Amino acid sequence: MVTPPGEKVLLGITRQMVVKACEILGIRVVETSIEASELHRVKAAFMTGTSVDVLPISHINEFALQSAEDEMVMQIRRGFLDLCEKDLERMK
Repeated sequence: MVTPPGEKVLLGITRQMVVKACEILGIRVVETSIEASELHRVKAAFMTGTSVDVLPISHINEFALQSAEDEMVMQIRRGFLDLCEKDLERMK
């Protein structure tokens, strides 16, 4: 998974949990900037946030993506939700 470096994005709790889920799942996380000229190479993308959790993105400008069907995006989303459930169980 590629994500922008910390100085380019808000380092929120949801993002931290997604990175942790990737580590647990054995998905390598690379922090690097992606230039607009590289978007044609993007296979899938998602955004994270408190209200959306892990939200697959269907388009970036004119580039259509199959993010909602992408196995890695779904695996990351499930891993994130599993971590959230474990945290909730610990709080009980």
